[in-house]
Amino acid sequence: GEGGGILFRCQCLANRSACHLKMREFSLTVDDATAALTALSVQAETEAGEVRALTLKLLARRGVALCQLTRYADARDDYARAVELDPASEQLQRDLAMIEQQCK
Repeated sequence: GEGGGILFRCQCLANRSACHLKMREFSLTVDDATAALTALSVQAETEAGEVRALTLKLLARRGVALCQLTRYADARDDYARAVELDPASEQLQRDLAMIEQQCK
């Protein structure tokens, strides 16, 4: 269905954002992650587990790219959202704490 098509496109954007991140193309990473997150926000009601997992990946990936672009406040916002989605993740909490130090 249409919902599955959106999810598939978001997964493709997520994969491409990972490639951009590895190639240190941080602005392109942010662009692809943002496009996927925007589309996923529409998809939130269906396939919630897959959407949540992909959203977490995208927020963390975009947060890393934003840090590399020295956009720490934006990165903090992404990591804060990720921690809200997965409060048990110690890694996300550690990353958020480090980013918050950069914001001071």
